[in-house]
Amino acid sequence: MSLQTQQVQMLNGSVQTRSDGSTDRNTIKVLIPFDGSENSDVALSELKRAGLPEQLEAFLAVTSVWLPSSPYEITRAVSARRLKALTAGVSSFAPALRNYEEQRVLSREAEQRIRSDFPPATISTETLQSEAAVSNEVIRRAERWGAELIIVGAKTSPSPYITDYAGPALKIAREATCSVRIARICAQHEDSPTRLIIALETPASSAHLVERVAERHWPSETEVHLVLLRKRGPHDQTQDLKENAMLEQLAGPLRETGLRVFVTTLTGQPKEILLSKARELAVDCVFIDAAGTNAIEGSLGAVAQVLVLGAHCSVEVVRSRSLNPTDFKPAA
Repeated sequence: MSLQTQQVQMLNGSVQTRSDGSTDRNTIKVLIPFDGSENSDVALSELKRAGLPEQLEAFLAVTSVWLPSSPYEITRAVSARRLKALTAGVSSFAPALRNYEEQRVLSREAEQRIRSDFPPATISTETLQSEAAVSNEVIRRAERWGAELIIVGAKTSPSPYITDYAGPALKIAREATCSVRIARICAQHEDSPTRLIIALETPASSAHLVERVAERHWPSETEVHLVLLRKRGPHDQTQDLKENAMLEQLAGPLRETGLRVFVTTLTGQPKEILLSKARELAVDCVFIDAAGTNAIEGSLGAVAQVLVLGAHCSVEVVRSRSLNPTDFKPAA
């Protein structure tokens, strides 16, 4: 069975097969937490660069402020929420109604922004009342709703050992049972093509990573860089030939969708070389398998965690749709 045939069989939900044999998903269930902060604004702005279909199903979870990474940013976000309510003319100045009024205004704003980019989208909005552990509630709602993707904004950490800048996003990336996209705006020219990296740590993760990118709706001239990560050590010619053949096989379905595909093998410490390659190419997003080769602290691989914290672009942590939520629960 060819990789392309496997991809068609692996897809769940609404799927079409293009005339060239490649797959095309008509919809995807996306959950977007929105608290009115700069980070949540980035998540909404980055939606149109994520290759999502216009008929997406969006679930807006409007929450209290939780995404900023410093007391100053939290104070600024809280003030901005209040100002929006005041200027919208819905404020009664009653302290007991303040949170409700702000969430009402934010819900309308976020829905309008999504609708402007995805007119046919189905959009549901719900306010999350929990003041503590918002990230836990987001994860629960995503699981209950059957979300395939959570999109959350986060700043880049100055060090992979400092989680303050992306702590909530990191928690969701670790514990969610679906894929998670950490949204960041990549600094590049407006006329630059969309650039993506598919980071391959193990052959087992290759098929569903390629599938996830191939099923999306990318602009013309989009570049995909298939990057095989290898640690330093002895490698014979036979192994090199096998790896090159695997990369070319994976590239086939991507090229058939019209994407420009480049294959690369990088040797060294995966966490370091991948961050460097993403910065060198000024990519929009890195797609990586959640577990990888060295899962730490739950269900997130070491390389994926470094990207979530330190990449200067968006990062999509991909989980297979065949995973069951019980796979993530600790043993008794």
